[in-house]
Amino acid sequence: MKKYSSEIQKAIKKYLEDEKISYSFDLYGGDFRFQQETKSRIKIICYLIHVNYSDFIVYACSPLGVDIEEKETVKRMAEFICRINQGSRKGYFEFNMDNGEIKYKIYNECNDGIIPTEATIRSSIDTGIAKFERYGNAITEVIFGNKQIKDIVENFT
Repeated sequence: MKKYSSEIQKAIKKYLEDEKISYSFDLYGGDFRFQQETKSRIKIICYLIHVNYSDFIVYACSPLGVDIEEKETVKRMAEFICRINQGSRKGYFEFNMDNGEIKYKIYNECNDGIIPTEATIRSSIDTGIAKFERYGNAITEVIFGNKQIKDIVENFT
């Protein structure tokens, strides 16, 4: 069983329940899982909130990924993610070039016994949705389209 902060876990649980978000929780790993709808071509985002001893990480994961056998698309997505992450302050997109997974990561430090507030938890979850609503259509263009990456980025930033 992994050690994680029960106080952070309780704060996140309370937030999810107050917001009536249906979730599952892995007692041994300290992970919350749930889904939320977006207003982009990527209709559903899968969330993983990973609770640690002195932090929690929110991953907003796209169910749509890159076929890693399509090497040109892998390169295009890597360039796209690199370009849209430039200057990002709250979190960043990650692209796993080994399995094609695309996710947005938000790290929240809770050192010295700090318990995350409702506003911090809400912001972390909302940021993931907001990023996929902003870039979800662009992600589908990178995967399925032939436009230049610079053109795609210019249209969505």
